Amino acid sequence: MKKIRLLSASLVLFLSCHIYFTATDSISTNFGNLEIMNFVAEEIGTMSAPIKWIYKTVDGKTYKRLYNYSTNEWIGDWILVS
Repeated sequence: MKKIRLLSASLVLFLSCHIYFTATDSISTNFGNLEIMNFVAEEIGTMSAPIKWIYKTVDGKTYKRLYNYSTNEWIGDWILVS
């Protein structure tokens, strides 16, 4: 039983060291594209506009309609919910 535990511990230690050194060897020190990557990161923004459902109740009936908060415009018509 002690031999199995010792063998298992040795195997785990060996594999963890192997994985660590393999990961550190693959790190690249090429900074040639760093300026381009920063430019691209600055140009990327949120792709979707803040659009939410707005609800209203008229004569006991609930309606919903989409509203775009970035353009302050309604999207579509009122839809009867219940």
